[in-house]
Amino acid sequence: MGNNEFVLSEDQKNFIDRLGFYYESHGIPKIGGRILGYIILRDSPISAENLSTALDISRASVSTNLRLLINYGLIEKTAVQRGRTDYYVMAESAWENALTTRMNGFSTLMNILDSGPNIDNSSAKEMREWCQLMYSAHEKARDEWKNRGQRNV
Repeated sequence: MGNNEFVLSEDQKNFIDRLGFYYESHGIPKIGGRILGYIILRDSPISAENLSTALDISRASVSTNLRLLINYGLIEKTAVQRGRTDYYVMAESAWENALTTRMNGFSTLMNILDSGPNIDNSSAKEMREWCQLMYSAHEKARDEWKNRGQRNV
């Protein structure tokens, strides 16, 4: 089987679709989630053109969603000795990046609360407390994930 061919089982197709729905519910287009699922399953570099063919998605949608996934730090371009075509793989620090993105979101919410009008009610205090708790939990998870990588070296 050549590098351009990767035959999916029904279970793998289901996985890709379910990941698409999951990421869609978290603000990433379903196509982006499907692309991520395919890249996870394939576990080797793939071009945008081959993603388009494999997932039956327009080349423009693939390109748009690849940029989005790169910006989120989930995938990255990689060098492959096959001409000028770009290839994509999971980012080495994808899951650390995902946690950092969430932390940045909670930090932004806390900054909005802190820099806004003086809201001194239980809802605002509870939101601030929740953001701090979630930030700390994600920070702990990110640090444990990083340390896990160091232990496995």
